[in-house]
Formats: sequence, structure tokens, C-alpha cells
Amino acid sequence: MTDEDAIRTLQETRAALELRHQQLREQQSRFTAVLEAFDGLGYIISSDHRIEFLNPRAVERIGNNAVGEVCHRVLFHRDEPCPWCRIDRVSAGETVTVEFQDPADGTWFRGKAIPLDRTGDVPACLSLLRDDTESQNLRETLQSTCADFETMVNNAGEAIFVADNDASHQYVNRQAEALTGYSREELLGLSLRDLLPEEQRDELTRRLQERLAGDATPHLYETSMVRKDGTIIPVEVASTGMMWRGQIASIAFVRDVRWRKMTEHALRQSEEMFSKAFYSNPIPLMINLDNGQFVEVNDAFLRDTGFQRGEVIGKTIAELGMVSEEVRQEKFVNPRRKDQVLREVECPFRMKSGEVRIGLLSADPFTMDGKTCWLISVRDITQRKQAEEQLDQYFRLSEDFMCILHADGRFSRVNPAFARFLGSSEKNLVSRQALDFVHRDDLEKARTILSRSPEDPNVVTQDIEARLLCRDGSYHWTSWSVSPPCDAGIFFAVGRDVTKRKQAEEALRESEERFRLLAENTRDLICLQSPNGRMMYVSPSCRLLLGYTPEELEHLPPTRLYHPEDREMVLSHITAAAGNGRSISRLIYRVRHKNGQYLWFESDTVPIRDEKELVVRLLTSSRDITRRKEMEIAFSSRAKELNCLLQITELVEVHRGSLEEILQKVVELLPASWQHPDVACGSVTVRNRQYTSRNFRRSPWKLRAEIPVDGRSVGQVEVYYRRKMPGADDGPFTWEERRLLNAVAERLAGIIHRVEADRELQKERQALNESNIAMRELMARIQDEKREIAQAMQNNVDTVILPILEDLHSRLSRKHQRLVDMLRFNLEEITSPFVDKVSRAFQNLSPAELRVCDMIRRGLSSKEIAHILHISPSTVSRHREHIRQKLDLTNKGVNLVSHLNAILTSRGEG
Repeated sequence: MTDEDAIRTLQETRAALELRHQQLREQQSRFTAVLEAFDGLGYIISSDHRIEFLNPRAVERIGNNAVGEVCHRVLFHRDEPCPWCRIDRVSAGETVTVEFQDPADGTWFRGKAIPLDRTGDVPACLSLLRDDTESQNLRETLQSTCADFETMVNNAGEAIFVADNDASHQYVNRQAEALTGYSREELLGLSLRDLLPEEQRDELTRRLQERLAGDATPHLYETSMVRKDGTIIPVEVASTGMMWRGQIASIAFVRDVRWRKMTEHALRQSEEMFSKAFYSNPIPLMINLDNGQFVEVNDAFLRDTGFQRGEVIGKTIAELGMVSEEVRQEKFVNPRRKDQVLREVECPFRMKSGEVRIGLLSADPFTMDGKTCWLISVRDITQRKQAEEQLDQYFRLSEDFMCILHADGRFSRVNPAFARFLGSSEKNLVSRQALDFVHRDDLEKARTILSRSPEDPNVVTQDIEARLLCRDGSYHWTSWSVSPPCDAGIFFAVGRDVTKRKQAEEALRESEERFRLLAENTRDLICLQSPNGRMMYVSPSCRLLLGYTPEELEHLPPTRLYHPEDREMVLSHITAAAGNGRSISRLIYRVRHKNGQYLWFESDTVPIRDEKELVVRLLTSSRDITRRKEMEIAFSSRAKELNCLLQITELVEVHRGSLEEILQKVVELLPASWQHPDVACGSVTVRNRQYTSRNFRRSPWKLRAEIPVDGRSVGQVEVYYRRKMPGADDGPFTWEERRLLNAVAERLAGIIHRVEADRELQKERQALNESNIAMRELMARIQDEKREIAQAMQNNVDTVILPILEDLHSRLSRKHQRLVDMLRFNLEEITSPFVDKVSRAFQNLSPAELRVCDMIRRGLSSKEIAHILHISPSTVSRHREHIRQKLDLTNKGVNLVSHLNAILTSRGEG
């Protein structure tokens, strides 16, 4: 080949390459334009997840052109490759369909991941994704709708059959299986003809042909169907044509009407039975219209209400006055408009006689002659309501623990005594689990009781002991009686705190020998007896207390020891302790000593149980309290005496000075202070004037005491019993009452003496007041004379003596002038009214301070005062400070000279 041929070949090759490059650029330009026009996300990534290209939609989603960055971090904000990434498969040359949901915003994407084979370069992946959220939602909705349709059809109340034009089954639901007794697979292999009696198959064929031909056929009809077991049942069929999977088909809805047929037959019979049941029913029944008008009533209604049939029919409840219109609207109309039925609504009813009874009303609607009527029954629960109120009151007031439990062990109600025992409120305990309070060692026993079913024997479980947790964290023993559950699964339980009894029993079991040692050495009478009353042990102290030996008491029936009046009470308590296992505390009764004397005893009885919690013995500790009872009786009498005397004392304070009111109140107090106040009356006679109590009447049974004042009787106090009473120390009266009457008489004597003395004192006080008035007038005159003398003396000093001293002062030497000044000062001090006034106005000033005050008032300086008094000027300054402090002038800016002169001027002389 020549050079020219080679050059020509190279030029042709170059032109071909340029053409190819031009075509590649055009293809790239078109590819880029297609990607940019793609309405989804379009991007190219390398095998190392680096972005090489982003179309505008991708840039818009990211927010910037992130070429060169990692795709999963930029597009989906993930630190690791996305779980739906298929870059490995695409790098191998496979085109992959991807579908995923962005967890960041929930958007669904669907598209392709296409490999890009670039010669001499690393393979790349082109991803084209569209927003598939709406389609995904539609698919999910469609799937849900299909599932709901399948669920609805399978749970329909009717059997559904879909058959083609040959009557072969194409679809059946679960109700079809239940109706026919065949399985779904068996039904799909059968036709409608196979399910009909032979005589009805031709009729089915005719109906299908007419429906397929478009002729009108009955939509709803009744026929019969043969079940798998061969039984023929009546059914009601509703059928119509439809398209099933592109073909004309027939769908039939089949309903079993056996019960309806039976109901129709039963209805005809029930109409006759209703009439008989309505009129012969012992419960009052009535048929009313919506407005309350009576349509019919039965005989029980007429019997209970007292109305006649003619008085009721056509009238309304309100017109008969049985209930008001407001009550009828509240109890009858509004509730039944809402629920269309009433069940056991409490309502007051007024009978014809006017008596109001409580009824439990139930009402059911029905249609009669095209009108809505109500069949109403009323059950009289008046007595039950009264019993419930009494029971509720007993529940609230009982000191025993009471509670009502649900079947699951939750409290439904607790009484206040139980709430206090647990240390909580009734409201907080409701709905709490009862087992939460039970000690773990007693849980199994409690669960066994609560697990009983209503079918268990109707026997109350008694004396169930369990430890319960109280609010302070301690456990207390309790004993319970639990009823069997009722039909609603409710338990009723009654309990009490037996902690002390359990502690006593435990102590008794642990210290049997110590007990015997104690019993034989104690002064109390310790007895052990069987539940039937037989003595098993008597402590030796019986010799000292009752005079019997232990052997004598063990063979002596206890009933012979008890006082006849106390015998029944004691035996009932012992029987109760042996029967229910409850302790008896502080039982007080009388016991006969061997010498025939009756003594007062106080006993505590504790039942002792065996391992099966049965009472096997009764432990009784008794002590002689005869002395204490005598003291109590004496104390009671003494208290009555003191109360009477205290009331008399209070009367004196209230009615001070009025003797008549005091005596009347005293005589009214007397009957209540005697042992038989209902038949007692009294009188007080003072100086021939008598005061009597209500219902006063003299009788042979009286008690009398004289009222002595200054050694002589001024009257008497008398107490009468209006009828004969049992004999005592002084006739029907006791010595204490005699002592009380004497004390009342003495107290009245003191009151009379005091009142009369007060009257005399009042007269003397009035005379003394008159003397005081005359004395004050005399003192006033003396003061006037003193002022006149003082004024005359002052005038003489000022007009005669002081001018002479002034003249003498001017003629003498300085040394003698000081003596004259002292003479003048002392003279003025004697005659000056200022010192007297200031000393009486301000008694806390010392004599030296009073002299300084007078000199300051006259205008002398501190040096002059110091010169006259022979003291230093600093001492005069201290006197000034003390004077200002005592006259309350410190830091007030008041001139002391002006203030002292104002004192003299304001108070005047004398």
C-alpha cells in the first residue's frame, strides 16, 4: 500500500471516528435530555456508591447538586448503604426492579436499577425511581378491601352460594358449610340441585333458565334444602343475577327459617298464653300508651292499688294521682326514649288510699293496632327498701369489719370500722385487691376461699383467720366469716380483730407449765373448763376467794354459783365463747361464797384451740371486785351529792341577791338527786313561805331537815316519795340521802345568812357613801383655805421681804452678796408653788433636780446655778440632761425654760 493509500485510509478512519464521536455526543445529549425530562428521580452512581449524575428532580429532593458524594448519605440520610440497594447485582450486569419506602418521610419509590457498561471504565448504575406512594396506598386499600369483603362474606348471617348457568357452585361462604353440613370442598363439587329435594329440582332449573334469559323471576321465595345428614330444613332464598369472573352467574342468599317457623307457631300459642299469664299474674301489670293512658290492667294491679277497672281504663297515671307528670317524664318517658326499655327503675306510687309505696318498675314496648304500647310491671319493694336502709345503717355503724368482694378479689365496699383498722379511707380501698393486705403465709387459704364457685354448697365459711397488713406496717390477726359467692360472684365477709386473742393463745401454748405455776400462786381464780362447761382445773386461790377447795369446785355445777339474776347472762357468754371462739373481756357478775354471801367477780375468758382451730378449752381468770363495786356505788352516791351541792352553788352565783329565786331553783333540783327521781318531790319552807317542786304532794314517806341560821331554825327542807318504795336505811331513803338533805339544809342556811348579811352590808355601804360625800366637801373647803394662806404668804414675801433683800444685796460686798442670794433662794424655794407642782407632776425628779428646774425657769445660766449651789457647771449640765430625759424632752427641740413655765401656768397655783 502506497503512502497516499495509507493517508487516505487514515483520513477515512478519522472521519469515521469523528462521525462516531458526533453520534455519541448526540446520544449522550439525548440521554441527558431524557434523564432531565424524567419526572421521577434519575441518578447515576458508581460501584463505590459515589454520585456521578443527578437529574433536576433528584437535585430538588436533595437541595443541591451533590455529584461526587455518597448516595445513601445524601439521598436518604443514612450512614450505611441502604438495605434496598442492589449495586452488587447491577455491577454484575443485571437490571433490577426495586421497591422501597423511605423511612425518613414514608415515601414509597418504585423503579429500575440499570447497569451502564462503560468501556475501560468502572461499571456504573443508572437508577430511575418514581413516587409510588399513591399506588402503594391503593394496593394496600385494595388488599384491605378484599380482606374485609372476604371477612364480611364469611361472617355474614346468611349462607351465600354463587352458581354458574349449570347450577354448579363457584363460591360458598362459611355459613353455607354450617347450613348444609358439607365442607367447602364438597360444596364446590356439588350443584344447587344436589341440595334440593328431588321434587323441587325441576323448579330450580326453570328459575335459572328464566333468570339467564332475562325473564322476571321472584327475587325472594321459600323452599326446602337437604342437609348432608339427610334432614330437610325450610329455608328462605333471595337470589339475583351477577357477573362472576367474566361470566353470568346467579348468587343466592339462603337463610334457615326453622326458628322463624317455630316462632310463628309459638306466637300463636303465646298469644293465648299471654292473655292467661297477664290476668292471672300475681305481679301488678298494666298496658299503657305513650302518654301514660291505661289500656288494660290485671287483677293484681287492682288488688294492690285499690282502684276499680272502670276507674283506671282510659285515664292516665298522672290523672289518677299515682305519680306526678314530672315524675312520669323523669322515670318513664325520658329513659325509655333513650333505651327503648326500662328495667327495675325505682319509683314512688300513690295508692287509691293515699299511701305511698316504692315500686320496682320494668317496661317493654310493643305495637298494638299500629300504636306503641308499653307492658309495665310494678313490684312492691317498700319493705325491701326499708330492710336495705336498716342493713346499710348496720353496715355503717357496726364495729365488726364488713366488706363486699368481687369474684376477682377486689373490694366492692368496706365499712368504716374495717377502713379504720387498715388505716385508709373507704374510697381508697374500693377496687383494691384484698389479697394485697394478706400475709404471704395466709395467701393460699384466702385464695381457696375466693376461688369457690356459685355451685359450691351454700355454706358460710366461718372463723377464717388471716393476718392483714395495716397502714403502720404491722400485721394483725383477724377472724372472718365469708358467705358463698352469689350468682354475680360477689362475696360478703364479716370479721374482727383477734390479734390479742391469738397472742394470748400463742402465749398459752408456749407456756403451759408457767401458766400452772402462775395459776397456783396468783390471788385470781384461774379455771380451765371444757366447751360443755365441765371444770378441768381450778386454781388453789378458790379457798381464799370462795371458801371451796379445788376438788369441790370441780364437781360442783357452775350454775349453782351464779346469782339467779346473772345466771342466764353468764351462761350465754360462755356458750358463745365456746361456739364462735371469741374472747370475753371484763364480764362482771355475782358469785355465791360457800358461806352463802354473794361476791362481785370480774372475769376474762379466752378460748384455747387445737391444731384444727377447734375450741377445746376455755381459760377463765376471775377476781373479787366486791370492794371496788361497793366503792363505785358509794362514789355514785357521793357524785350525786356533790352534783346537787355544786348546782346549788352555781344558782347562788347566777341569782346573786335574789333569795326567792334561789330557793325555788333549789327545790326543783332536789328530786333528780334522789334514787327514785320519777316519784320524788320536794319543798323548802323559809320564814313561813313555802317553795315546792312540780307534782308536789305530801305523803307518809318523807325526809326532813331543819335550816339553822344563827342557832335557830328559820325553816325546813322536805323530800317526799309520792308512792311506797323499797325499804332502805331510813324508811325508803338511804343514809347518803339523809346526809345529802342535811348538807342541803346547811348550804341553804349559809345562803340565807349570806343574803341577809349582804342586805345589811348594802345599808351600811349606802350610809358610808353619804359620809364620804360630806368628807369630800370638807376637804375641798380646807384646800381653798390653804390656797388663800399660801397666796397671802407669797404676796408678803414678794412685796416686803424680797425688796429688802434686793436693797441689801446692792450694798454688801461680793462675799456677803452670795449669802444674801442663798437666803433669797431658800426663801423662794419655801414659798414657790413651782417646786410643789413639778414635784407632784413628775415624782421621779430628785430634790436637786427640782431646785435646778426652779432656777432654770427663772432664767439663771448654768454658771449662775453652779455658783449658787456650789457645784461645778458640768454637774449642772448633767442635771439638765437628766431633767430633759425624765420630762421626755430628749431630741425634741423644746426650750426647757418655756416648758417649765408652761407647767406652772397650765396647772395653776395651789
